[in-house]
Amino acid sequence: MVSEDGRTFVVDWTNFDVADCRLDLAWTLLLSSTYGNPEARGEILGAYERFSGKKVEDLGFFEAAPAARRFFAVFVSMKVGPERLGMRPDAAEKMRMQAGHLREVIKVLRDRTGIYLERFGVP
Repeated sequence: MVSEDGRTFVVDWTNFDVADCRLDLAWTLLLSSTYGNPEARGEILGAYERFSGKKVEDLGFFEAAPAARRFFAVFVSMKVGPERLGMRPDAAEKMRMQAGHLREVIKVLRDRTGIYLERFGVP
């Protein structure tokens, strides 16, 4: 969202919580860069730092959390059904069609934590 005075905000009511703003930033970076636009991470992070006037510290830690969360959500929805996570029944099929996105999420998780998930097709 963009306010009348030009300030930008990310609103995600399904994940509403009082938390460190880097979690929201990391979630935005993850989704924008793993759906076929890897350059988006640098563009968004650069804009965020310019607008805030300061460098984002320790971002790797905060990027690991949404990557693990996304992987877990996809994995569980494939194993037990998306309804168990409060998703629509057709969510699993849509996730299967977005295998490239999941591979990129796994790469982010690996790059930020050193955890390798070769079993899922990502060395």
